Amino acid sequence: LIVWNRGQTPAKQLLRMRVYRVPERRPAGFWWMALREVVVRGLLMSVLSAVTFGLGFVVGSLLVLSRNRQCLWDMIVSTVVVQEPH
Repeated sequence: LIVWNRGQTPAKQLLRMRVYRVPERRPAGFWWMALREVVVRGLLMSVLSAVTFGLGFVVGSLLVLSRNRQCLWDMIVSTVVVQEPH
């Protein structure tokens, strides 16, 4: 929650990655990160995993299959994860 204002999670902060809002071309703020991490990602993965174990893996693997390397939750809230320069 502390680093969500900067478009990061603790893991993304360690890996020097950031979540950007595609339409605005700037880092996602606290509320977009909350929507992405809790509402969309959490609920979507919970529902999909409850339906079938393999389907949750397929949805997560959309990262590899999509043109912009976005997961389904990134596509829903129009975000993209980028590697920041050192």
